[in-house]
Amino acid sequence: MKIWLFTLSFLFPLFCSSANFPSSGKLVYKLSFEDQYLGTVNVDFKSDKNSYEIAATSNFFGMMKLVGDYQIVSQGKKIMNNYLPLKITRKNLKKNKITTTSIDYKNKLIQIERKNKVKEYQLKENTQDIVSYFFELNSKKEIPKEIKFTILDSYDYNEYVYTKIQDEKLQVGKKIIDVSKYQGRINGDDNIHHIWISKKNFHIPVKIVTPTPIGIIVTQELIKGKLLDNI
Repeated sequence: MKIWLFTLSFLFPLFCSSANFPSSGKLVYKLSFEDQYLGTVNVDFKSDKNSYEIAATSNFFGMMKLVGDYQIVSQGKKIMNNYLPLKITRKNLKKNKITTTSIDYKNKLIQIERKNKVKEYQLKENTQDIVSYFFELNSKKEIPKEIKFTILDSYDYNEYVYTKIQDEKLQVGKKIIDVSKYQGRINGDDNIHHIWISKKNFHIPVKIVTPTPIGIIVTQELIKGKLLDNI
């Protein structure tokens, strides 16, 4: 489901300029549009000095159950502060549909396999998958005012551009958190989404508002996770 992959993609920016970033953990985000509850997404992550893995799994509610829950798993290696994805797996857990992406850095080749069909791209510089792209800000003490990525998104290869709008404060549970608000565009189109990123320590996303192609505006809000004390 393209809409689900698009909105879910903004739930994985677990980047950090601090050496104290935990080697494993979980974050939970609530999904809604207007006042209607859509479910949650659980983000489980683990890493060491040489590799990482992030698994994000939806838990839809009500009518969204008809769509079926999804999972995206990104696995790769770490070199210094750079996260290099090697394999990305997307699953429709209800229909057992799987899309597998492999990245060959030696031959600069990307292969995406779905329904026994393979699509190939020549690997561009600074390529990230739809899960890992915010990890590349690890080396930044502060988030730049403009951020650009080349992103593998399902069968597509897109440019994501983020521009900082302003600093704000958001409430998460009983906490008031300092955040930076960014607006994002994909391939320069008019469908703008917004993301609020914690300014302190781990710079994780606190809130994401995403308009979908069918006119529904989906809101994702952080509700719990072991990193909350560090944002």
